[in-house]
Amino acid sequence: GLVGSEMCIRDSLHPSQVPADLRPQPDATLEKRELYRKIDTAIATLPEQQRLCIVLRTFQSLDYEDIAATLDCSVPSVKSLLFRARATLRDMLRDELND
Repeated sequence: GLVGSEMCIRDSLHPSQVPADLRPQPDATLEKRELYRKIDTAIATLPEQQRLCIVLRTFQSLDYEDIAATLDCSVPSVKSLLFRARATLRDMLRDELND
């Protein structure tokens, strides 16, 4: 698509040829990496079952039934674990998400 074409064109240009507003902003990239690090740290602190549910759902894109089969629990348990995990993560990351 157009976005992909623009990316290729931009990437093939010398940095001085790319308009300033299209150049990656180092501070923004650093902030994004720092946010991802905080999210990873927050996920790592979750109880094991909650952490596994978040990872399987968010990063492996498994549906509730597959997560339940993987963790040997019921679908309602998976939904409950995900609800609690998301609530905990929201609380832990509230300051970063409100910036």
